[in-house]
Amino acid sequence: MMPMETNKSQDDRIGPNVSAWNATIACISYIRRMAIIEAKGLEKSYGELKVLNGIDLAIAEKEIVSIVGASGAGKTTLLQILGTLDRPDQGKMSIAGTDVFSLSDRKMSKFRNEQIGFIFQFHQLLPEFSALENACLPLSSMERRVLKLKLGPKKS
Repeated sequence: MMPMETNKSQDDRIGPNVSAWNATIACISYIRRMAIIEAKGLEKSYGELKVLNGIDLAIAEKEIVSIVGASGAGKTTLLQILGTLDRPDQGKMSIAGTDVFSLSDRKMSKFRNEQIGFIFQFHQLLPEFSALENACLPLSSMERRVLKLKLGPKKS
């Protein structure tokens, strides 16, 4: 193992023409590009009660995130906003590069239906459908027809 050269500056060890500051900025920029969900300054109030106060958040694709806090801390409110089920009073959020709060309600519903999946703590299944049919409800009619062809006719 060769000893580390001590006569080189920190900038020289990183690489030619790259300062430590530039490397840090490049790393931060790379992390931002990887974020699938990015929220800035999210605020939400219910009357006089301020529930969210300037939440900044970046979640990378395939990253596992836990949101923990005391009862009434705003966890559910934050999740509803991140899932586009509610809108914040202030702030911006993008999902996969789409500024979701700039979308109309109709376009946001379409975006949510096509891009976001929910797993509820208590299942929200419609009793008149099978578990598979409930899972397929968000699929487009074309996708449902293809799935029906693959699965075959419904068994009684």
